[in-house]
Amino acid sequence: MCPFAKGFRWPILNFMKQFAGEEELVLAIPTNVKDDMKIWAAMASAAGKGLPIAPPPTPLPVMHISFTSDAAGRRPPGSDDNTGVASLGTNNSKSWFGQRIFWKPQFTWAVQNNSAVYEMVGLLLPIITLHKKLQYQEIVLYVDNEAIVWSWPKRRMKNDTLASIVLRALHIMEAYIPCKIYVEHLTRRSNKAAKITDNLSRTSTTSSSNLLHLTHGEDNLPPSFRKWLSNPTENWNLAINIINDIETRTNKHNT
Repeated sequence: MCPFAKGFRWPILNFMKQFAGEEELVLAIPTNVKDDMKIWAAMASAAGKGLPIAPPPTPLPVMHISFTSDAAGRRPPGSDDNTGVASLGTNNSKSWFGQRIFWKPQFTWAVQNNSAVYEMVGLLLPIITLHKKLQYQEIVLYVDNEAIVWSWPKRRMKNDTLASIVLRALHIMEAYIPCKIYVEHLTRRSNKAAKITDNLSRTSTTSSSNLLHLTHGEDNLPPSFRKWLSNPTENWNLAINIINDIETRTNKHNT
């Protein structure tokens, strides 16, 4: 009945699991749980005054904007190769947007081998960078990680805090822009865009022709997101911080 509410369940459900059925157990309520309960309370209050019923999910639209992303994880021990994630926007097989970032050592130390987190960052790149151009658009994000495809409708990933935080950021950005986001599976290196993004995810596999597809870099991302990529803490307000940066930048341009 309220699809937006799906994005605010992970901390609450995780907290409830800690009781493990022990009725006499007393636990301090974490701040992130309190924050989400306030959001639920606000939604309940708004619903009491009347809200429209959300339409049922729709199949993939024929007309849409598509982005393909691919990420490489930690570089092998002893390697001097740079690894990261790249996203490519295409139209009729021609690219019009390309963005790549490389992982900071602190990021890979925190994420380790959690491929979902690396790939989730790739989904966020075009949404954050092109937020003005994507207003009222239907967007398809192609990724080769099936766990993300299954988790997007739920707006959370079971037992994965960092991936769920990035999922929430994508969920809130969808509402903020606003736009409609679909996440679809694309087999690794199965088409031209998938091959280019896979190549761009490592310095060692990037050719000079691959670099021609890049239009944006890390500098185009909001400061709070760049900071999180250097130190990925369990910050459930990541999306709010990103939006505050966007609003601050917009206000500066308007004055």
